[in-house]
Amino acid sequence: MQINKNNSYSLVEIIAIVIIISVSAAFVIPNYSRSKEIAKERNANLNLVAIHSATLIYESKYSEFPQSGDLDHINMTLNLNIKDKNFIYYFESSDYSYIATAERLGNLYKLTATEADLSDNNPTCTDGIKNCPS
Repeated sequence: MQINKNNSYSLVEIIAIVIIISVSAAFVIPNYSRSKEIAKERNANLNLVAIHSATLIYESKYSEFPQSGDLDHINMTLNLNIKDKNFIYYFESSDYSYIATAERLGNLYKLTATEADLSDNNPTCTDGIKNCPS
């Protein structure tokens, strides 16, 4: 007597598994992309907070705000390494104030920080082509 055991999956079972995986991916992938954008924005926020602190240190040390331009001067003078591959940072200063800007590559949005105390509105995100992550 010979018993034939079939240990394979039917076509219906395979199609059902593919459908379940596809539906799951349809929910997960957009959330993952959004999470990555939020992480990039938070990193830029942290860099702006670091720039804010570095600017206050610079101002207390040299009795003036750093010169306008990019961050190279602040990085070199205070021996920092504030960089980000997803944002471009600009720095504009006058005798009594400054504005630090992190602009998203592709002009999606930009973040700004000023000499005011850090709060929910400093640094702040300005809408561009795309809504600011939150």
